[in-house]
Amino acid sequence: MRILQNENIELAFKFCYLAACVFHNKVPDTDNFNKADLSKLYDLSQKHSMTALIYTALEKTAASGLNPQLMAEWKTEREKAVRNNLLFDAERKKLTDFMEKNKIWYTQLKGIVIKALYPGAGLRQMSDNDILFDPQFREKVKTYFESNGYEPKSLGNGCHDTYIKKPVYNFELHVMLFEDFYKTELTEYFNKISSRLLSHSENKYEKVFSYEDFYLYFIAHSHKHYYTYGIGIRFLCDLYLILKNYYELNSIVIFLTQYRKLVNLHFPSVLLFKMLDFLQAYNI
Repeated sequence: MRILQNENIELAFKFCYLAACVFHNKVPDTDNFNKADLSKLYDLSQKHSMTALIYTALEKTAASGLNPQLMAEWKTEREKAVRNNLLFDAERKKLTDFMEKNKIWYTQLKGIVIKALYPGAGLRQMSDNDILFDPQFREKVKTYFESNGYEPKSLGNGCHDTYIKKPVYNFELHVMLFEDFYKTELTEYFNKISSRLLSHSENKYEKVFSYEDFYLYFIAHSHKHYYTYGIGIRFLCDLYLILKNYYELNSIVIFLTQYRKLVNLHFPSVLLFKMLDFLQAYNI
């Protein structure tokens, strides 16, 4: 599997086992873990932006005593992840308040939504925030960011504008969901998504995906990464939690049956189900 092309399989299984323990609120059995394992797991967790999640699994186990210095560094990384999430949440609230005030419809994407499925603050780490919005307000949104101290990047090119500001802020404001170079049936479907977005129950101008469209967008977006830069273990955890939280909806099953051809075409089903089995093997 391409997701593990450069990783030690045994170590990857331990990594996913620790993630599953957090998801199921279990204390992991780490009797067969050693100092070398911990050091490699730390490096792997940083590579996959999962330091907070894996530290949360280890902090109450016997393994935490194997390398106190490493665990202290790991704890600092977890605290940093929580802090970054809180900073993003506060800054994003300012942005969405601006959009509500100016009657600009918007949809929060990807990690902003998925992080709520994780069992604790900061456990789903993000390096940026993605928001789809009404493209006719592109200049107005640019003015908002510039007046709030952001440096614009990649303006007017492709499907999104990027705005950054220290210490951690990175916002990608999308006018469409997929670039022109990436053409598939699913991307065509999602670049015309605005008419299928649903109203948010609390915010007047916020729009949300249906559960079915959210799942399919996650698959289509992951497919793009799979065939360009590759995907990591965090994708596997995201997918597991999406299905775990949404699977009880019968409409999902019916929908996926109807759209099986699209799903198989754009993200090979054999890979998809192998990765699900990889994590669900530890459904303890």
